Amino acid sequence: MQHTTQLCTSMLATMSFDDALLHPWRAFYAEFKEKAAEEISDPVLSQLIRLACEGIWFSEMFQLEPLKKEEKNLLLHRILHLLEEG
Repeated sequence: MQHTTQLCTSMLATMSFDDALLHPWRAFYAEFKEKAAEEISDPVLSQLIRLACEGIWFSEMFQLEPLKKEEKNLLLHRILHLLEEG
């Protein structure tokens, strides 16, 4: 996991200086946002969940106080609960 985190961090830093390399990421995020909006009728809930997922990923990638496994599981269960309610 640590090697993957380091690789993602290095790739993201490199890509931030090259628009051609960032294009696939922009396309991925646009598609992710669109699919979330299609599947979740509440646009605010859709954004909340999308941004929470991104936050978890960035926290892991940059080792910015990443969640422990138990904390991540609790958060993901809560997100699933919110989706079921919505």
